Amino acid sequence: MSSQTPATSGSLLECLAETTTRHRLEQLPEFAVREAKLCLLDTLGCMLAGTRTPESALILSSASDAHGPYAVLGVAGKRLDRRHATLINGYHGDILELNDLIGGHASIGNVSAALSLIQETAVPGRALIEALVSGLEVT
Repeated sequence: MSSQTPATSGSLLECLAETTTRHRLEQLPEFAVREAKLCLLDTLGCMLAGTRTPESALILSSASDAHGPYAVLGVAGKRLDRRHATLINGYHGDILELNDLIGGHASIGNVSAALSLIQETAVPGRALIEALVSGLEVT
């Protein structure tokens, strides 16, 4: 086993949780930080492009009864509960099948979740990158 293997003897879920809490920006390889930033930008771009498709109107209409404080990326005035906003942001990013050209299909779920979570708290950019690296690695 490598030195990166979690030391816990608990369940797989506990091992994954331990792995995600160990990432600190200053300790991450420059390559990992660069890739996380590229995954973020790539996925955001795909999400925004997806909002301009006919499919976007269909998925938005399915969540018309859900209201909340969470914004749907690139859709003016549409605020939903966190779950629906996360799902719709993820769907928008996947509509054109352009996402995750560098992230191995892990970015869409991680970025969608991160977007919803950062809307409720003031998250420093470094924490977002740490979370994305953790999420991409675990995925």
